[in-house]
Amino acid sequence: HEALFGKKAVNDDAERTHGAGSRQIQTYTCVNLGKGFGVGHAKIQGDFSREKDGFLYCICDDDDLAERLRVSLLVTAMEEAPSVVEANNAEILKQQEAKHHHMELARAAALEKATDAQIDILCYYKMYSQPVCLRMAKAFDTAMKKISAKGKKLDTIKENISIRVIGFKWEDLHHPWSKNGVQYSSDELAKHLKMIIKEEQR
Repeated sequence: HEALFGKKAVNDDAERTHGAGSRQIQTYTCVNLGKGFGVGHAKIQGDFSREKDGFLYCICDDDDLAERLRVSLLVTAMEEAPSVVEANNAEILKQQEAKHHHMELARAAALEKATDAQIDILCYYKMYSQPVCLRMAKAFDTAMKKISAKGKKLDTIKENISIRVIGFKWEDLHHPWSKNGVQYSSDELAKHLKMIIKEEQR
């Protein structure tokens, strides 16, 4: 109906971005999840819109600019493709190695019928003696400075907390990842992990 043109289809802004991302993925079936939702966010935020004569219009409607954008995006994609493919392949290999490691742990401990929780306990326990485990406050600070990606930094902190809480069953040191639907930041979780490391040194 014409009365609905320009109106929000949902009453939740967070859900609105999910819908925009889903549309990109459904329309362009091989699109990366992050890129698909990025396009949705860009449209919602009006990143590709400009005001002219009091009206908003998409800069993609400017034929000359649209052509330059297409060329720029194509060149950028060609330049970044090798590194993106390499990074994606590395992540897939890492995932496969982790799966294989879980299976080997299950076999070694005669836990073929073990639950996922039991295998996780064994896996995290073994990780304490591996480089991924940060056992000193100084080593933790150094590792955090080397990690620029927020997601990777958060995963590293969570992994180290899980080594203690799940691997050693120190359940009294448990810290939730979120509260009331809001994720704890890496700084908040890092503070908790450093407290655990400090207690280990006593």
